[in-house]
Amino acid sequence: MVDTLTYSILNSLDKVTVHENVILKMIVAFNYIEDCNVNCIGEKMVDCDELTDGGYWLIDAKTKEMYLSDKFLSVFGYDRTYFQSPTYNTLYEFAILEDLQRGEPDLQRLIDKKSQATFVNNVRYKCKDGSLQEVKCSGTVLFVHDEAVLMVGTHELM
Repeated sequence: MVDTLTYSILNSLDKVTVHENVILKMIVAFNYIEDCNVNCIGEKMVDCDELTDGGYWLIDAKTKEMYLSDKFLSVFGYDRTYFQSPTYNTLYEFAILEDLQRGEPDLQRLIDKKSQATFVNNVRYKCKDGSLQEVKCSGTVLFVHDEAVLMVGTHELM
């Protein structure tokens, strides 16, 4: 069930082609509370999985704690019990290292320039069954008072 605010945002955008990261960023911004961690925000957004092809993720810019949506995890054959307290380093456990590292400078540039732009990087992940799944990973940064607080992104299955 999508909450009233999310429904209102989605309803007003249904006739406009908008990148899913823009929509998610708006929802994150409305749900952002300074004392709330990424899991708190991610749980408020649980219905947003239906907006994405391959799930979404949130990263706390300071602590690097990460929220991985149920769809994000299930695409690779995992569930929430497999990654108890994910951080950015958790991605190194199942992403192809050079793919992940290729996109990191783009993300850092967005943070350094305080940019609202979206980065895109193709990443291959090792699935639980041993196969590889490639995704187009795209994300953006949420700034509060010119400080990066959260990164939000989605996966498109390739």
